[in-house]
Amino acid sequence: MADSSYSRLNLPANPTRRRLAEQLSWLSLVLLGLVLAFVLITTIRAPLKDDIAWLLHIAQDMLRGKRLYIDDIEINPPLVIWLLLPPAELARLTGQSATLFAELFFSAAIIGCAYWSARLLRGYSALFTRWPPVFTATGIVLLIIPGVEFGQREHLLIAGALPYLCLVAQRLRGRPPIAVQALGCGVLAAVGCALKPHYAIAFLGIEALVAMRGLRPWRMEVICMGVLLLAYVAAVLLLFPVYLHVIIPLALDLYGASDVTLGVLVLQSRTLLLGLAVVLLLLLRRNGWVRRDPLFVVLAVFACGAAVACFAEGKDWFYHRLPATITVVLALIYWTAVTLADRTSLNRRKVAALTAAACALGAFAGAAADRLTPRLELALGESTALESRIETLIKHSGARRYMAFSQSLSPGFPVVDQVGVVWTSRFDSMWALRGALWYLGQGNGASPWSVAHWIVTDFVQGCPDLVVVDDRDGLDYIRVLSAMPDFAAAWSHYRPITAFDGIRAFKLDGEPSAACARATKRPSH
Repeated sequence: MADSSYSRLNLPANPTRRRLAEQLSWLSLVLLGLVLAFVLITTIRAPLKDDIAWLLHIAQDMLRGKRLYIDDIEINPPLVIWLLLPPAELARLTGQSATLFAELFFSAAIIGCAYWSARLLRGYSALFTRWPPVFTATGIVLLIIPGVEFGQREHLLIAGALPYLCLVAQRLRGRPPIAVQALGCGVLAAVGCALKPHYAIAFLGIEALVAMRGLRPWRMEVICMGVLLLAYVAAVLLLFPVYLHVIIPLALDLYGASDVTLGVLVLQSRTLLLGLAVVLLLLLRRNGWVRRDPLFVVLAVFACGAAVACFAEGKDWFYHRLPATITVVLALIYWTAVTLADRTSLNRRKVAALTAAACALGAFAGAAADRLTPRLELALGESTALESRIETLIKHSGARRYMAFSQSLSPGFPVVDQVGVVWTSRFDSMWALRGALWYLGQGNGASPWSVAHWIVTDFVQGCPDLVVVDDRDGLDYIRVLSAMPDFAAAWSHYRPITAFDGIRAFKLDGEPSAACARATKRPSH
Protein backbone atom coordinates (compact mmCIF):
# COMPACT_ATOMS: atom_id res chain seq x y z
CA MET A 1 0.00 0.00 0.00
CA ALA A 2 3.01 2.27 0.12
CA ASP A 3 2.29 3.67 -3.31
CA SER A 4 -1.32 4.56 -2.53
CA SER A 5 -2.32 8.15 -2.46
CA TYR A 6 -3.52 8.16 1.10
CA SER A 7 -0.06 7.13 2.32
CA ARG A 8 1.43 10.33 0.89
CA LEU A 9 -0.95 12.84 2.44
CA ASN A 10 0.68 16.15 3.31
CA LEU A 11 -0.50 16.62 6.88
CA PRO A 12 0.79 19.41 9.17
CA ALA A 13 4.32 18.68 10.34
CA ASN A 14 5.30 21.56 12.65
CA PRO A 15 3.70 21.99 16.10
CA THR A 16 1.94 25.27 15.27
CA ARG A 17 0.20 23.87 12.23
CA ARG A 18 -0.67 20.71 14.14
CA ARG A 19 -2.31 22.74 16.90
CA LEU A 20 -4.23 24.77 14.33
CA ALA A 21 -5.39 21.60 12.58
CA GLU A 22 -6.49 20.14 15.90
CA GLN A 23 -8.44 23.30 16.79
CA LEU A 24 -10.13 23.30 13.39
CA SER A 25 -11.02 19.63 13.75
CA TRP A 26 -12.81 20.33 17.03
CA LEU A 27 -14.49 23.39 15.53
CA SER A 28 -15.96 21.07 12.91
CA LEU A 29 -18.15 19.66 15.68
CA VAL A 30 -19.70 23.12 16.06
CA LEU A 31 -20.65 22.98 12.39
CA LEU A 32 -22.23 19.57 12.89
CA GLY A 33 -24.16 20.90 15.88
CA LEU A 34 -25.51 23.78 13.82
CA VAL A 35 -26.60 21.44 11.02
CA LEU A 36 -28.25 19.13 13.54
CA ALA A 37 -30.11 22.06 15.11
CA PHE A 38 -31.26 23.23 11.66
CA VAL A 39 -32.53 19.78 10.71
CA LEU A 40 -34.29 19.27 14.03
CA ILE A 41 -36.02 22.65 13.86
CA THR A 42 -37.24 22.13 10.30
CA THR A 43 -38.40 18.56 10.87
CA ILE A 44 -40.16 19.27 14.15
CA ARG A 45 -41.89 22.45 12.96
CA ALA A 46 -42.97 20.94 9.63
CA PRO A 47 -45.47 18.04 9.39
CA LEU A 48 -43.98 14.60 9.91
CA LYS A 49 -43.62 12.60 6.69
CA ASP A 50 -46.90 10.80 6.13
CA ASP A 51 -45.71 7.18 6.02
CA ILE A 52 -43.49 7.67 9.08
CA ALA A 53 -46.47 9.27 10.83
CA TRP A 54 -48.58 6.20 9.97
CA LEU A 55 -46.00 3.84 11.47
CA LEU A 56 -45.88 5.98 14.60
CA HIS A 57 -49.69 5.89 14.71
CA ILE A 58 -49.59 2.07 14.59
CA ALA A 59 -47.11 2.05 17.49
CA GLN A 60 -49.51 4.22 19.49
CA ASP A 61 -52.40 1.93 18.51
CA MET A 62 -50.46 -1.10 19.78
CA LEU A 63 -50.06 0.63 23.13
CA ARG A 64 -53.83 1.16 23.11
CA GLY A 65 -54.37 -2.56 22.60
CA LYS A 66 -54.96 -2.78 18.85
CA ARG A 67 -53.64 -5.76 16.90
CA LEU A 68 -50.95 -5.20 14.29
CA TYR A 69 -51.84 -6.56 10.81
CA ILE A 70 -55.48 -7.05 11.89
CA ASP A 71 -56.80 -3.76 13.23
CA ASP A 72 -54.11 -1.86 11.32
CA ILE A 73 -53.09 -3.18 7.90
CA GLU A 74 -49.39 -2.54 7.21
CA ILE A 75 -47.31 -4.37 4.63
CA ASN A 76 -43.90 -3.80 6.25
CA PRO A 77 -42.35 -6.19 8.78
CA PRO A 78 -42.87 -5.20 12.42
CA LEU A 79 -39.35 -4.12 13.41
CA VAL A 80 -39.78 -0.45 12.53
CA ILE A 81 -42.98 -0.32 14.60
CA TRP A 82 -41.22 -1.98 17.54
CA LEU A 83 -38.51 0.68 17.29
CA LEU A 84 -41.17 3.39 17.46
CA LEU A 85 -42.80 1.97 20.60
CA PRO A 86 -40.41 3.81 23.01
CA PRO A 87 -41.14 7.25 21.46
CA ALA A 88 -44.86 6.43 21.50
CA GLU A 89 -44.71 5.37 25.15
CA LEU A 90 -42.73 8.47 26.15
CA ALA A 91 -45.38 10.59 24.48
CA ARG A 92 -48.11 8.74 26.38
CA LEU A 93 -46.35 9.15 29.71
CA THR A 94 -45.43 12.82 29.29
CA GLY A 95 -48.38 14.08 27.28
CA GLN A 96 -45.98 15.51 24.68
CA SER A 97 -46.12 14.95 20.94
CA ALA A 98 -44.99 11.53 19.77
CA THR A 99 -43.52 13.27 16.73
CA LEU A 100 -41.04 15.13 18.94
CA PHE A 101 -39.77 11.95 20.57
CA ALA A 102 -39.63 10.15 17.21
CA GLU A 103 -37.53 12.90 15.62
CA LEU A 104 -35.19 12.95 18.62
CA PHE A 105 -34.88 9.17 18.41
CA PHE A 106 -34.04 9.28 14.70
CA SER A 107 -31.48 12.05 15.24
CA ALA A 108 -29.78 10.24 18.12
CA ALA A 109 -29.59 6.99 16.15
CA ILE A 110 -28.15 8.68 13.06
CA ILE A 111 -25.63 10.83 14.92
CA GLY A 112 -24.62 7.85 17.06
CA CYS A 113 -23.91 5.72 13.98
CA ALA A 114 -21.93 8.55 12.36
CA TYR A 115 -19.85 8.97 15.53
CA TRP A 116 -19.11 5.26 15.81
CA SER A 117 -18.17 5.04 12.13
CA ALA A 118 -15.65 7.85 12.62
CA ARG A 119 -14.17 6.15 15.67
CA LEU A 120 -13.91 2.82 13.87
CA LEU A 121 -11.91 4.44 11.06
CA ARG A 122 -9.22 5.83 13.39
CA GLY A 123 -5.85 4.57 12.26
CA TYR A 124 -7.11 3.55 8.83
CA SER A 125 -4.85 6.15 7.19
CA ALA A 126 -3.37 9.56 7.95
CA LEU A 127 -6.59 11.21 6.80
CA PHE A 128 -8.43 9.59 9.71
CA THR A 129 -5.96 10.58 12.43
CA ARG A 130 -8.53 12.95 13.95
CA TRP A 131 -12.07 11.64 14.23
CA PRO A 132 -14.05 14.93 14.63
CA PRO A 133 -13.82 15.99 10.94
CA VAL A 134 -14.77 12.48 9.83
CA PHE A 135 -17.67 12.46 12.28
CA THR A 136 -18.78 15.90 11.06
CA ALA A 137 -18.65 15.01 7.36
CA THR A 138 -20.47 11.71 7.86
CA GLY A 139 -23.06 13.27 10.16
CA ILE A 140 -23.82 16.16 7.82
CA VAL A 141 -24.32 13.82 4.86
CA LEU A 142 -26.67 11.62 6.89
CA LEU A 143 -28.62 14.64 8.14
CA ILE A 144 -28.91 16.67 4.94
CA ILE A 145 -29.31 14.22 2.06
CA PRO A 146 -32.69 12.70 3.15
CA GLY A 147 -34.58 16.02 3.34
CA VAL A 148 -38.25 15.28 3.89
CA GLU A 149 -37.47 11.54 4.10
CA PHE A 150 -35.60 11.99 7.39
CA GLY A 151 -36.21 8.92 9.56
CA GLN A 152 -37.35 6.57 6.82
CA ARG A 153 -36.40 2.91 7.20
CA GLU A 154 -33.88 3.26 4.37
CA HIS A 155 -32.34 6.20 6.22
CA LEU A 156 -31.94 4.15 9.39
CA LEU A 157 -30.65 1.24 7.30
CA ILE A 158 -27.71 3.13 5.82
CA ALA A 159 -26.91 4.76 9.17
CA GLY A 160 -26.75 1.31 10.79
CA ALA A 161 -24.79 -0.17 7.89
CA LEU A 162 -21.98 2.42 7.96
CA PRO A 163 -20.20 1.07 11.08
CA TYR A 164 -20.32 -2.39 9.52
CA LEU A 165 -18.79 -1.07 6.29
CA CYS A 166 -16.05 0.75 8.22
CA LEU A 167 -15.30 -2.41 10.18
CA VAL A 168 -15.00 -4.44 6.98
CA ALA A 169 -12.65 -1.83 5.48
CA GLN A 170 -10.43 -1.98 8.55
CA ARG A 171 -10.38 -5.79 8.37
CA LEU A 172 -9.31 -5.64 4.73
CA ARG A 173 -6.50 -3.27 5.80
CA GLY A 174 -5.28 -5.91 8.24
CA ARG A 175 -6.71 -4.27 11.37
CA PRO A 176 -9.06 -6.77 13.07
CA PRO A 177 -11.58 -5.29 15.53
CA ILE A 178 -12.10 -6.18 19.15
CA ALA A 179 -15.03 -8.44 19.99
CA VAL A 180 -17.29 -5.64 21.25
CA GLN A 181 -16.86 -3.69 18.01
CA ALA A 182 -17.61 -6.74 15.88
CA LEU A 183 -20.72 -7.62 17.89
CA GLY A 184 -22.00 -4.04 17.85
CA CYS A 185 -21.55 -3.70 14.10
CA GLY A 186 -23.26 -7.04 13.59
CA VAL A 187 -26.26 -5.91 15.65
CA LEU A 188 -26.62 -2.62 13.74
CA ALA A 189 -26.23 -4.33 10.37
CA ALA A 190 -28.87 -6.90 11.34
CA VAL A 191 -31.28 -4.15 12.38
CA GLY A 192 -30.71 -2.31 9.11
CA CYS A 193 -31.18 -5.43 7.00
CA ALA A 194 -34.31 -6.42 8.96
CA LEU A 195 -35.81 -2.97 8.38
CA LYS A 196 -35.49 -3.41 4.59
CA PRO A 197 -34.89 -7.08 3.67
CA HIS A 198 -34.62 -6.16 -0.04
CA TYR A 199 -31.24 -4.58 0.70
CA ALA A 200 -29.72 -7.86 1.84
CA ILE A 201 -28.20 -7.97 -1.65
CA ALA A 202 -25.94 -5.03 -0.72
CA PHE A 203 -24.65 -6.87 2.36
CA LEU A 204 -24.18 -10.04 0.30
CA GLY A 205 -22.10 -8.01 -2.14
CA ILE A 206 -19.83 -6.97 0.72
CA GLU A 207 -19.44 -10.57 1.83
CA ALA A 208 -18.56 -11.59 -1.73
CA LEU A 209 -15.89 -8.88 -1.79
CA VAL A 210 -14.53 -10.05 1.55
CA ALA A 211 -14.33 -13.64 0.29
CA MET A 212 -12.51 -12.48 -2.85
CA ARG A 213 -10.01 -10.61 -0.68
CA GLY A 214 -9.24 -13.77 1.31
CA LEU A 215 -11.05 -13.18 4.59
CA ARG A 216 -13.06 -16.00 6.15
CA PRO A 217 -16.84 -15.57 5.92
CA TRP A 218 -17.64 -16.73 9.48
CA ARG A 219 -16.49 -13.62 11.26
CA MET A 220 -18.01 -12.53 14.56
CA GLU A 221 -20.05 -9.67 13.08
CA VAL A 222 -21.43 -11.94 10.34
CA ILE A 223 -22.39 -14.65 12.83
CA CYS A 224 -24.07 -12.07 15.05
CA MET A 225 -25.93 -10.60 12.10
CA GLY A 226 -27.08 -14.02 10.88
CA VAL A 227 -28.26 -15.20 14.31
CA LEU A 228 -30.24 -12.02 14.92
CA LEU A 229 -31.89 -12.11 11.50
CA LEU A 230 -32.91 -15.75 11.97
CA ALA A 231 -34.28 -14.93 15.41
CA TYR A 232 -36.21 -12.00 13.95
CA VAL A 233 -37.77 -14.15 11.22
CA ALA A 234 -38.76 -16.73 13.81
CA ALA A 235 -40.29 -14.04 16.03
CA VAL A 236 -42.33 -12.63 13.17
CA LEU A 237 -43.66 -16.07 12.21
CA LEU A 238 -44.48 -16.89 15.82
CA LEU A 239 -46.03 -13.57 16.86
CA PHE A 240 -47.65 -12.56 13.58
CA PRO A 241 -48.58 -15.62 11.49
CA VAL A 242 -51.12 -13.40 9.72
CA TYR A 243 -48.20 -11.51 8.20
CA LEU A 244 -47.08 -14.60 6.30
CA HIS A 245 -50.53 -15.87 5.34
CA VAL A 246 -52.33 -12.58 4.58
CA ILE A 247 -50.14 -9.49 4.43
CA ILE A 248 -47.38 -10.78 2.16
CA PRO A 249 -49.81 -12.31 -0.41
CA LEU A 250 -51.91 -9.12 -0.25
CA ALA A 251 -48.87 -6.96 -0.98
CA LEU A 252 -47.66 -9.24 -3.78
CA ASP A 253 -51.06 -9.07 -5.48
CA LEU A 254 -51.92 -5.40 -5.05
CA TYR A 255 -48.79 -3.33 -4.40
CA GLY A 256 -47.74 -3.47 -8.04
CA ALA A 257 -50.22 -0.69 -8.78
CA SER A 258 -47.56 1.81 -7.69
CA ASP A 259 -44.80 0.35 -9.90
CA VAL A 260 -43.27 2.52 -12.60
CA THR A 261 -41.54 1.64 -15.84
CA LEU A 262 -37.77 1.22 -16.01
CA GLY A 263 -37.50 4.39 -18.07
CA VAL A 264 -39.27 6.46 -15.42
CA LEU A 265 -37.13 4.92 -12.70
CA VAL A 266 -33.92 5.70 -14.60
CA LEU A 267 -35.05 9.28 -15.16
CA GLN A 268 -35.94 9.79 -11.50
CA SER A 269 -32.64 8.20 -10.45
CA ARG A 270 -30.46 10.23 -12.81
CA THR A 271 -28.49 12.00 -10.06
CA LEU A 272 -27.76 8.72 -8.30
CA LEU A 273 -26.75 7.05 -11.57
CA LEU A 274 -24.46 9.96 -12.42
CA GLY A 275 -22.72 9.73 -9.06
CA LEU A 276 -22.49 5.95 -9.23
CA ALA A 277 -20.99 6.15 -12.72
CA VAL A 278 -18.29 8.54 -11.46
CA VAL A 279 -17.51 6.21 -8.54
CA LEU A 280 -17.20 3.20 -10.86
CA LEU A 281 -15.02 5.14 -13.31
CA LEU A 282 -12.69 6.12 -10.48
CA LEU A 283 -12.61 2.51 -9.36
CA LEU A 284 -11.79 1.22 -12.84
CA ARG A 285 -8.93 3.65 -13.55
CA ARG A 286 -5.86 1.60 -14.28
CA ASN A 287 -3.40 3.85 -12.46
CA GLY A 288 -5.70 4.96 -9.65
CA TRP A 289 -5.14 4.16 -5.98
CA VAL A 290 -8.77 3.45 -5.25
CA ARG A 291 -8.58 -0.18 -6.38
CA ARG A 292 -6.20 -0.82 -3.51
CA ASP A 293 -8.19 1.20 -0.99
CA PRO A 294 -10.57 -1.11 0.90
CA LEU A 295 -12.78 1.71 2.20
CA PHE A 296 -13.52 3.12 -1.24
CA VAL A 297 -14.08 -0.36 -2.70
CA VAL A 298 -16.43 -1.31 0.15
CA LEU A 299 -18.46 1.87 -0.31
CA ALA A 300 -18.63 1.33 -4.09
CA VAL A 301 -19.75 -2.31 -3.76
CA PHE A 302 -22.42 -1.46 -1.19
CA ALA A 303 -23.68 1.42 -3.35
CA CYS A 304 -24.03 -0.90 -6.34
CA GLY A 305 -25.93 -3.48 -4.29
CA ALA A 306 -28.21 -0.83 -2.82
CA ALA A 307 -28.90 0.57 -6.30
CA VAL A 308 -29.85 -2.90 -7.55
CA ALA A 309 -32.21 -3.33 -4.58
CA CYS A 310 -33.76 0.05 -5.30
CA PHE A 311 -34.42 -0.77 -8.95
CA ALA A 312 -35.74 -4.22 -8.04
CA GLU A 313 -38.50 -2.61 -5.95
CA GLY A 314 -39.72 -0.76 -9.03
CA LYS A 315 -40.90 2.41 -7.24
CA ASP A 316 -39.85 5.98 -8.02
CA TRP A 317 -39.87 7.02 -4.35
CA PHE A 318 -36.70 8.86 -3.40
CA TYR A 319 -36.26 7.21 -0.03
CA HIS A 320 -35.67 3.88 -1.77
CA ARG A 321 -32.56 5.51 -3.26
CA LEU A 322 -31.26 6.79 0.08
CA PRO A 323 -28.83 3.93 0.91
CA ALA A 324 -27.17 4.08 -2.51
CA THR A 325 -27.22 7.88 -2.64
CA ILE A 326 -25.61 8.40 0.77
CA THR A 327 -22.98 5.74 0.11
CA VAL A 328 -22.06 7.30 -3.24
CA VAL A 329 -21.81 10.78 -1.71
CA LEU A 330 -19.54 9.52 1.08
CA ALA A 331 -17.35 7.68 -1.44
CA LEU A 332 -16.97 10.82 -3.58
CA ILE A 333 -16.20 13.02 -0.56
CA TYR A 334 -13.59 10.52 0.62
CA TRP A 335 -11.93 10.30 -2.79
CA THR A 336 -11.92 14.10 -3.18
CA ALA A 337 -10.42 14.64 0.29
CA VAL A 338 -7.62 12.14 -0.33
CA THR A 339 -6.90 13.53 -3.80
CA LEU A 340 -6.79 17.15 -2.66
CA ALA A 341 -4.61 16.29 0.33
CA ASP A 342 -2.07 14.56 -1.91
CA ARG A 343 -0.20 17.44 -3.58
CA THR A 344 2.67 15.32 -4.90
CA SER A 345 1.20 15.14 -8.38
CA LEU A 346 -1.34 17.11 -10.32
CA ASN A 347 -2.00 16.22 -13.91
CA ARG A 348 -4.71 16.56 -16.46
CA ARG A 349 -6.38 13.26 -15.62
CA LYS A 350 -6.54 14.10 -11.94
CA VAL A 351 -8.05 17.50 -12.67
CA ALA A 352 -10.63 15.89 -14.95
CA ALA A 353 -11.50 13.32 -12.28
CA LEU A 354 -11.81 16.06 -9.64
CA THR A 355 -14.09 18.00 -11.96
CA ALA A 356 -16.33 14.96 -12.51
CA ALA A 357 -16.50 14.28 -8.77
CA ALA A 358 -17.28 17.93 -8.06
CA CYS A 359 -20.07 17.93 -10.65
CA ALA A 360 -21.61 14.80 -9.13
CA LEU A 361 -21.38 16.20 -5.60
CA GLY A 362 -22.85 19.48 -6.83
CA ALA A 363 -25.80 17.61 -8.35
CA PHE A 364 -26.40 15.80 -5.06
CA ALA A 365 -26.16 19.07 -3.13
CA GLY A 366 -28.63 20.77 -5.48
CA ALA A 367 -31.10 17.91 -5.18
CA ALA A 368 -30.78 17.99 -1.38
CA ALA A 369 -31.44 21.74 -1.37
CA ASP A 370 -34.55 21.20 -3.50
CA ARG A 371 -35.82 18.66 -1.00
CA LEU A 372 -35.06 20.84 2.02
CA THR A 373 -36.53 24.09 0.68
CA PRO A 374 -40.23 23.13 0.99
CA ARG A 375 -39.62 21.86 4.52
CA LEU A 376 -37.88 25.08 5.45
CA GLU A 377 -40.74 27.15 4.05
CA LEU A 378 -43.22 25.13 6.11
CA ALA A 379 -41.07 25.46 9.23
CA LEU A 380 -40.82 29.24 8.77
CA GLY A 381 -44.52 29.59 8.08
CA GLU A 382 -43.98 30.88 4.54
CA SER A 383 -46.30 28.21 3.15
CA THR A 384 -49.13 26.09 4.54
CA ALA A 385 -49.13 22.33 4.15
CA LEU A 386 -52.28 20.51 3.06
CA GLU A 387 -52.08 18.61 6.35
CA SER A 388 -52.32 21.87 8.28
CA ARG A 389 -55.39 22.99 6.36
CA ILE A 390 -57.09 19.66 7.02
CA GLU A 391 -56.20 19.90 10.72
CA THR A 392 -57.84 23.33 10.85
CA LEU A 393 -60.92 21.97 9.08
CA ILE A 394 -61.24 19.11 11.58
CA LYS A 395 -60.93 21.45 14.55
CA HIS A 396 -63.52 23.89 13.17
CA SER A 397 -65.95 21.07 12.34
CA GLY A 398 -65.74 19.55 15.81
CA ALA A 399 -65.28 16.08 14.31
CA ARG A 400 -64.27 13.22 16.59
CA ARG A 401 -64.05 10.50 13.91
CA TYR A 402 -62.38 11.04 10.56
CA MET A 403 -61.57 9.22 7.30
CA ALA A 404 -59.95 10.17 3.98
CA PHE A 405 -60.39 8.64 0.53
CA SER A 406 -56.97 9.27 -0.97
CA GLN A 407 -54.10 7.34 -2.47
CA SER A 408 -51.77 9.57 -0.46
CA LEU A 409 -51.30 9.11 3.27
CA SER A 410 -50.95 12.84 3.96
CA PRO A 411 -54.69 13.64 4.33
CA GLY A 412 -54.71 11.12 7.17
CA PHE A 413 -51.28 11.24 8.76
CA PRO A 414 -49.96 12.94 10.80
CA VAL A 415 -53.32 14.81 10.78
CA VAL A 416 -55.14 12.24 12.93
CA ASP A 417 -52.67 12.27 15.80
CA GLN A 418 -52.07 16.01 15.66
CA VAL A 419 -55.73 16.84 16.29
CA GLY A 420 -56.64 13.76 18.33
CA VAL A 421 -59.46 12.33 16.20
CA VAL A 422 -60.21 8.64 15.66
CA TRP A 423 -59.15 7.18 12.30
CA THR A 424 -62.00 4.93 11.19
CA SER A 425 -60.14 2.66 8.76
CA ARG A 426 -57.77 -0.26 9.07
CA PHE A 427 -55.85 1.09 6.04
CA ASP A 428 -53.62 4.16 5.97
CA SER A 429 -54.96 5.21 2.54
CA MET A 430 -56.78 3.84 -0.49
CA TRP A 431 -53.71 2.10 -1.92
CA ALA A 432 -55.33 -1.33 -1.51
CA LEU A 433 -58.50 -0.27 -3.35
CA ARG A 434 -56.45 1.14 -6.21
CA GLY A 435 -54.40 -2.06 -6.16
CA ALA A 436 -57.52 -4.20 -6.41
CA LEU A 437 -58.74 -2.16 -9.42
CA TRP A 438 -55.27 -2.41 -10.99
CA TYR A 439 -55.24 -6.17 -10.39
CA LEU A 440 -58.58 -6.44 -12.21
CA GLY A 441 -57.26 -4.32 -15.07
CA GLN A 442 -54.28 -6.64 -15.56
CA GLY A 443 -56.62 -9.38 -16.78
CA ASN A 444 -56.27 -11.40 -13.59
CA GLY A 445 -59.99 -11.48 -12.93
CA ALA A 446 -61.51 -10.25 -9.69
CA SER A 447 -59.09 -9.66 -6.84
CA PRO A 448 -59.06 -12.48 -4.26
CA TRP A 449 -59.05 -9.81 -1.55
CA SER A 450 -62.27 -8.21 -0.27
CA VAL A 451 -60.67 -4.78 -0.07
CA ALA A 452 -63.81 -2.81 -0.93
CA HIS A 453 -65.78 -4.82 1.62
CA TRP A 454 -63.17 -4.08 4.32
CA ILE A 455 -63.24 -0.36 3.53
CA VAL A 456 -67.03 -0.20 3.53
CA THR A 457 -67.24 -2.21 6.77
CA ASP A 458 -64.83 0.18 8.48
CA PHE A 459 -66.71 3.18 7.11
CA VAL A 460 -70.15 2.00 8.23
CA GLN A 461 -69.00 0.78 11.62
CA GLY A 462 -66.78 3.77 12.28
CA CYS A 463 -69.28 6.29 10.90
CA PRO A 464 -66.82 9.22 10.59
CA ASP A 465 -68.08 12.72 11.35
CA LEU A 466 -65.87 14.18 8.62
CA VAL A 467 -64.66 12.67 5.34
CA VAL A 468 -62.12 14.05 2.88
CA VAL A 469 -62.18 12.91 -0.76
CA ASP A 470 -59.01 13.45 -2.80
CA ASP A 471 -59.90 14.35 -6.40
CA ARG A 472 -56.24 14.65 -7.39
CA ASP A 473 -55.96 10.86 -7.69
CA GLY A 474 -58.19 10.70 -10.78
CA LEU A 475 -60.34 7.98 -9.23
CA ASP A 476 -63.96 8.49 -8.23
CA TYR A 477 -63.84 6.67 -4.90
CA ILE A 478 -67.46 7.44 -4.05
CA ARG A 479 -68.76 6.00 -7.32
CA VAL A 480 -66.65 2.84 -6.94
CA LEU A 481 -67.69 2.20 -3.34
CA SER A 482 -71.34 3.15 -3.92
CA ALA A 483 -71.71 -0.07 -5.89
CA MET A 484 -72.04 -1.62 -2.44
CA PRO A 485 -75.49 -0.85 -0.94
CA ASP A 486 -74.20 -0.43 2.62
CA PHE A 487 -71.84 2.33 1.55
CA ALA A 488 -74.43 4.02 -0.69
CA ALA A 489 -76.88 4.11 2.21
CA ALA A 490 -74.33 5.49 4.64
CA TRP A 491 -72.97 8.06 2.17
CA SER A 492 -76.43 9.48 1.56
CA HIS A 493 -76.17 11.10 5.01
CA TYR A 494 -73.09 13.16 4.12
CA ARG A 495 -73.14 16.66 2.66
CA PRO A 496 -70.29 18.67 1.13
CA ILE A 497 -69.03 21.55 3.25
CA THR A 498 -65.88 22.85 1.53
CA ALA A 499 -63.23 22.18 -1.13
CA PHE A 500 -59.60 23.27 -1.46
CA ASP A 501 -56.29 22.12 -2.97
CA GLY A 502 -57.96 19.36 -4.99
CA ILE A 503 -59.87 17.79 -2.11
CA ARG A 504 -63.51 17.92 -1.03
CA ALA A 505 -64.74 17.67 2.54
CA PHE A 506 -68.03 16.07 3.59
CA LYS A 507 -69.73 16.18 6.98
CA LEU A 508 -72.15 13.68 8.48
CA ASP A 509 -75.64 15.14 8.51
CA GLY A 510 -77.37 14.02 11.71
CA GLU A 511 -76.46 11.74 14.58
CA PRO A 512 -73.80 9.11 13.75
CA SER A 513 -75.58 6.27 15.51
CA ALA A 514 -78.83 6.83 13.64
CA ALA A 515 -77.12 7.13 10.23
CA CYS A 516 -75.05 4.00 10.79
CA ALA A 517 -78.07 2.08 12.03
CA ARG A 518 -80.02 2.96 8.88
CA ALA A 519 -77.09 1.92 6.69
CA THR A 520 -76.56 -1.44 8.36
CA LYS A 521 -80.28 -2.33 8.11
CA ARG A 522 -79.96 -2.54 4.34
CA PRO A 523 -79.17 -6.00 2.93
CA SER A 524 -75.58 -6.47 1.81
CA HIS A 525 -74.69 -8.24 -1.41
